[in-house]
Amino acid sequence: MNHRECGVRGNRTFKVYRLFSRAMSDRAARQELRKEAHTVDVTVWVGKSGIEAVIEELTDQLKERELVKVKFLRAARGGTSTEELAEDLAEQTGRDLIETRGNTAVYH
Repeated sequence: MNHRECGVRGNRTFKVYRLFSRAMSDRAARQELRKEAHTVDVTVWVGKSGIEAVIEELTDQLKERELVKVKFLRAARGGTSTEELAEDLAEQTGRDLIETRGNTAVYH
């Protein structure tokens, strides 16, 4: 997935991912989703079982909600970055990755 550096908050750099769906391609819609993501609580945690263990849960939650926030725990990350894990999860679920901040990702 393509991304651009969006800024730094504290000591964490966050990236905003370009959406590939036509409905979400305009800048205003992406910005609105990022705003909405601030109020969404984390509902999926990826742990030592990896992303394969949460694919079905994430897919089910995205059927019911517009946005889902996923937290990547230290055990899941190992030597892999949060951005790489988030991109892999987006590819495996066929969903749009809105952004990553720290160890958290937002999906649409």
